[in-house]
Amino acid sequence: ADLVRGISPAAEHLTGMDRLAADTPRQVANAHTLFNVGIAFLFLPFAGVFARFCEWVVPDRPLTEAEELDARYEPKYLDEVLVDTPALALERAQLEPRARAWAEAAGANGRVAESRTMIGGGAAPGAGRETWCAALKPERGAEWLAGALREADPPIVARVEAGETLLDPRTVAEDDDAHVAATIAALTGAEGAGGG
Repeated sequence: ADLVRGISPAAEHLTGMDRLAADTPRQVANAHTLFNVGIAFLFLPFAGVFARFCEWVVPDRPLTEAEELDARYEPKYLDEVLVDTPALALERAQLEPRARAWAEAAGANGRVAESRTMIGGGAAPGAGRETWCAALKPERGAEWLAGALREADPPIVARVEAGETLLDPRTVAEDDDAHVAATIAALTGAEGAGGG
């Protein structure tokens, strides 16, 4: 107690209850800090032993096939900021698996990328909504793939940014997802088979 009082600044200009009200909170905070720092230094040498004990108590086990499947299709890119706005979070969470399915259809040439959907067909520069896109980078180039997708039946409209063909799930009806994935797989598979 003397140590805590010694390191705590004192309100010597006050007396009685006023001084007690000013000094006590500082002393409690300093005592709490000293206790936590002391305990940390005391147990620091035993951190490795404690970690091994925890691994022994709760051993790591390989995932089951069902757990691997769940982990594969669990949203990886959900923005935690949107969790406070459930409608927006749900909308974004629904877009990401669709974009991932299209990216996987392109194999190694596809990835999921964060982007913005332009409002009004781009008539409002800088305005837009955040979205997830399938970003495809075929060997023949992004322009080639965008053109080939437009020639599909029915046509698939994509945009080209930074050398990648972007497919935005916000611009495709969910009923057309299988058509989009099959077309991407056919084009990127044909690209590899055609010798490029």
